[in-house]
Amino acid sequence: MAVQRIHVVVSGRVQGVGYRYFCQITAQELGLIGWARNCADSSVELEAQGVATALIALQQQLSDGPSMARVNRVDVETIEPLPDETQFRIRY
Repeated sequence: MAVQRIHVVVSGRVQGVGYRYFCQITAQELGLIGWARNCADSSVELEAQGVATALIALQQQLSDGPSMARVNRVDVETIEPLPDETQFRIRY
């Protein structure tokens, strides 16, 4: 299966509620690599890479988020895969 990569920006009440850690745990469970970080505009930005079915499953989970989050919008864009990542991590 071909590897794909997505860039995602999640808006709403997604900072201060464990959203980045939710992204990390969910991505790891799905076998994805990439990163997540908080943005200055109160959104969370992430990139994830793996097989298409896992990326679709991640997108569905991102719409829900952790219990304290309130997701208003999930913007997804397909980008070029990166060859040098080995895990999903949180960026600061």
